[in-house]
Amino acid sequence: MKHKNTLFIMHLALITGFQLFVYDFSFAGGKKDKYPQPSNSYYGANYYSGTLQKISARNKSNHQTIVRSNTLTLTANSTQTTIPSSAFTQSMSGSWEKLEGYVGFWMDDPEFGMLYQTIIGFTAIPCGNSQYCAPDWDKKVFWIDIGDGTPSPLTATRIGDFTPGEDEEVLTKSGTYWSGDYILLIEAGKDYSDYDDQAALCAIAFITNDDNQIIDYCIDVYDNDDEFQYSKQLEIGDQFITLSVAFKMDEPDEVYFGILDRSERVGQQVKGDYAYGLVRQEPVFTYQHLTPGKDFPNYFDIDFSNVELQFVLLGERETSKGESEWGYSEVKDLGVKWNTSEEPAPIMTSTFTPQPILPTVTANPTSIFTPTQTPMSVLPTPTQTPTPVPPTPTRTPMSAAPTSTPISGNVQSVFIYDQTGDVSGDLTGQTDFDAIDARNLSIVWTANTANATDWHLYVRKGFGGAKYLGRTASGTATRFDWFAGAANLSAEFANGPDFNSVYTFRIVRIDGNLGPDDYFDASAPVGFNAEGGNAVSLIQPKVPNLQSKKVVIYDDLLGGDDLAPMGSTGANVDASDARAIQIAWNFNRDAATVNEYHVLVSVDGGTYQFLGQTYNGTITYFYWSPTSQFKTAAAFADGPQDGHTYQFYIALSPLSGERETLTSGVLHYSVAD
Repeated sequence: MKHKNTLFIMHLALITGFQLFVYDFSFAGGKKDKYPQPSNSYYGANYYSGTLQKISARNKSNHQTIVRSNTLTLTANSTQTTIPSSAFTQSMSGSWEKLEGYVGFWMDDPEFGMLYQTIIGFTAIPCGNSQYCAPDWDKKVFWIDIGDGTPSPLTATRIGDFTPGEDEEVLTKSGTYWSGDYILLIEAGKDYSDYDDQAALCAIAFITNDDNQIIDYCIDVYDNDDEFQYSKQLEIGDQFITLSVAFKMDEPDEVYFGILDRSERVGQQVKGDYAYGLVRQEPVFTYQHLTPGKDFPNYFDIDFSNVELQFVLLGERETSKGESEWGYSEVKDLGVKWNTSEEPAPIMTSTFTPQPILPTVTANPTSIFTPTQTPMSVLPTPTQTPTPVPPTPTRTPMSAAPTSTPISGNVQSVFIYDQTGDVSGDLTGQTDFDAIDARNLSIVWTANTANATDWHLYVRKGFGGAKYLGRTASGTATRFDWFAGAANLSAEFANGPDFNSVYTFRIVRIDGNLGPDDYFDASAPVGFNAEGGNAVSLIQPKVPNLQSKKVVIYDDLLGGDDLAPMGSTGANVDASDARAIQIAWNFNRDAATVNEYHVLVSVDGGTYQFLGQTYNGTITYFYWSPTSQFKTAAAFADGPQDGHTYQFYIALSPLSGERETLTSGVLHYSVAD
């Protein structure tokens, strides 16, 4: 199999029972770190069938980029319309011209050892020094059904925007361009006896709409000398085998190709050593979450209920000699499995801390940091403020005891100061008064910095949810000054603190081994107001007491009647200018053992989708409205909509103890003025 022009866009399907081949990239380099060893029963020697072979060295360049260089926009920004969740943010040192992020899982081959199998990929963009971000993922993949009774997964990477050119004969629709699996193709009635593999090596490409539904596709056909011949679509009587791709993390110069063994399926044609799928109908493409053994018979060797999903970056750049080289980032455990159990896994909302988007990326940085798991903040309406000049503050004692619980213990470890140079005069539990042109709050902590590579800060404003504030970009830092124009701030808070506000802070230590001892909460809120103003009340209304293990739906922020008790159906009618739903819960857990809560929503009985999160274990409710007082997914940022039913799924993300979930009743929601 001679394959000399295959760039960056070769991927692996969720399949097993295939032979492996290895391609050399002629690459020297790449970070060599230790990777996790398998612990689940699906790893084992029976994963592959047949023998493994090492095939010819090749240059990693993209078939599909060459074919459609004039019509395909490959800029990473074209694939992203919202700030990504940092579940798919990863560190990677050095300067890279192209990066892609791959979701996949580990498998252990008896000959080649630990390999990383890819499921889906996305173009990644810079989002901080040595940081790259890929878009959120809804835990679905592409599938093709050719009429043999079992759908086949199509691994794909989202590349960019596509508009068909005048000479494009097969792809005729505009949309998002995905590079898909490579296949071995035997066209009906064609002789392949002079081909090395008795079949043509081809590449699939397809176009999707905004809902990721495939609206057009093509197969780019290459001859035995790896020269592009033409593009086509599958026809009745064609036969093909899907190739899959795996990575070996300490060998970035090689790619492992697998060939699916389809011999147990219906309608296979054996050509040489391989069983080919026979196209019996017009191919049907879908984008959905399917699990072998549950949604269709499992002919694979993997127990997909135990597949643990991971994320890795693959980078490409040109050397001073004009040669291409590649490298991998460290592999990140996403903390969820592939299975489609009754408890949906909120993969896009894992608790990685985000990085603010920066205009440039520092080349060849001296350190690599791993972010904590939490998505980016939603952009607010900014308040105009100039550069601060610290004034002399007036401090007013708080009139009531705070309600937050410090995770790190009873000893105070977080302090709030007024001026950037202050080392005394803690404002915790008080109100800070600043001049209009000098608004600043300084957050200081006394935690150990020995193993830290960075510090991330979160802030809760008033009665809303906590959100990402910013980061220090230094492991030795012990303070963060929040004022207009300060470095490393989230865009939502880039104009400094607002007057007549109450803020509560959390600090997270980034040390490569995130645990309960890396979270530090302020022992009380701090008020913030203009000089000459009144002290801000720090008393926060309590959510009505709920019975243990109960989730309720309210019409009002402060409670009321449960509109849809658990296990039942209810209704709510709001005015168009007051659309909101309050979801509250009680897991009967000590807040000091809870990291945060994730809220998912099922719309009109559909699959659960990520709605938002609290970023704090002391917040036991979620207020869904167009004001986005809580971190809310972009798809639901406009609040609840008229004429839909909603059911909510609450997932407790623990610092210690077990993960728990609760499911609400079903609410029929309508708007009437």
